[in-house]
Amino acid sequence: MLAAGRVVAAGAPADVLTAELVHEVYGVRAEVLVHPLTGRPLIAVASPGVGAAPAGPAAPVPAAAPAASAAWTPAPADPVRRG
Repeated sequence: MLAAGRVVAAGAPADVLTAELVHEVYGVRAEVLVHPLTGRPLIAVASPGVGAAPAGPAAPVPAAAPAASAAWTPAPADPVRRG
């Protein structure tokens, strides 16, 4: 992660992206969550003026993202009937 052109943290996203560091670098209140489909970090930023500081340590992020299901396919579109 960079701040003012200098490296303030380096490593895997799950290790580097914390609510505290996002607050320190960008000055915003944020929560680092686990994306339910990818297992990767997901940063939710509060609107300006909401909350004063990060709530605490973020939830741990799994080391590997779950594999995508190859069996899933989108539902077919309904045909458009024209008369």
